[in-house]
Amino acid sequence: MRALKVIYSLIGTIFYQDKRIAKRLPDYFPTYRSLLGEFMNQFLRYIGSSRSFRPQGIIIEPTNYCNLRCAHCTTQAIDEEKGYMDYDLYRRILDTNPQITCLILTRNGEPFLHPKIVDMIAYAKNKNIYVSIYTNGILLSKEKADSMLNIGLDEINFSLEGVDEEYEKNKGVPYKMLKENVDYLIKKRDLLKSRLRIGANIARIRDDDDNIKAIIDAWKGRYDHVHIEPLMGKRSSPRRTTCRTLWRNAVVRWDGVVLPCCVDMEATLVMGDVRVNALKEIFNSDKAIAIRKSHLERRYPPVCKYCDILFG
Repeated sequence: MRALKVIYSLIGTIFYQDKRIAKRLPDYFPTYRSLLGEFMNQFLRYIGSSRSFRPQGIIIEPTNYCNLRCAHCTTQAIDEEKGYMDYDLYRRILDTNPQITCLILTRNGEPFLHPKIVDMIAYAKNKNIYVSIYTNGILLSKEKADSMLNIGLDEINFSLEGVDEEYEKNKGVPYKMLKENVDYLIKKRDLLKSRLRIGANIARIRDDDDNIKAIIDAWKGRYDHVHIEPLMGKRSSPRRTTCRTLWRNAVVRWDGVVLPCCVDMEATLVMGDVRVNALKEIFNSDKAIAIRKSHLERRYPPVCKYCDILFG
C-alpha cells in the first residue's frame, strides 16, 4: 500500500491540475490490479483512443427523491420520473463487474431515503469495494449511524452551504439536526475505532469566501477532508481538455439508465441501460465512443463545454 501511495503521489505531480488525485486515488483504486486498470484507461485517453479499458469506479443512484428542497439545488426541479433502484438490479451490476473497486452511492437524491440503503452498502463491502456516500445528513438517525459503522462504510460526505442561520435559510431545516447527527456519528466512530472518513462537501453557491471560512471553522475537528466545489452544472471556464472521467467511470441512474458522469444531471448523454445490456458493453458502446471522440476532437457536448475541470 505504501508503494501505491508513492506511485499515486507521482501521478498527482504529473496531473497537477487536480490536487486531489494523489490523496484520493489510493482509496478509490487500492490494489495493483486497479492501478493497472486506471493506468490503461488514462493511457488510452492520452494516446487519443475513443475506446477505454473498463470502468473502474461507478456512481449508482439509489433514488432521485430528496427530503429537502435546498435553495441552490436545481436537480429537484428537473422534470424526470422518480423512483428507487431495484435491489436485485443493484446486486447484478456489482456481481457482473468484479473489477469495480470504488462505489459512490449518490446522484440526484438523498441516499438514506432508499429502504435498503444499509443492505446496498453491506453488499458492496462484502466485495471489498470502497463505498462513499454524499448526504445532507438529516436522515442519519442513531440507528442508521450505528449500521454504517457496523458494516464498514468507508466514507461519508455531508453537504454544507452554510452554518446556523445561513444553513437554515438554504436547507429549510434546523442546523442543530445535522450537528447532532454528525456529533453522534463521530463519537461512536471514535469509540469503535472505526476507519470511517468524514468529509465536508461545500458547494460554492456564490462568491463569498467569508461563508466558506465560517463553514470550515465551525466544522474544524469534525471532518477528515473538505471539498470546496463549484456549483455542479453551473457555467465555469470553457473546457480545453478531455475529461478523465469519461475513460474511468460510469453513472447508473436509479432506473438503470447509464450516463457518463454525475454532472449530466438532466441525462442529456444517455449511453445505455443496464437492464438491457451489461455495463462493460455500454462503457465501450457506440454512444460512449462517440462522446469520447467528441472530447478528443474538442467538440464538447453542451453539458461538458463549461464543466469545471475539477469534475474531470
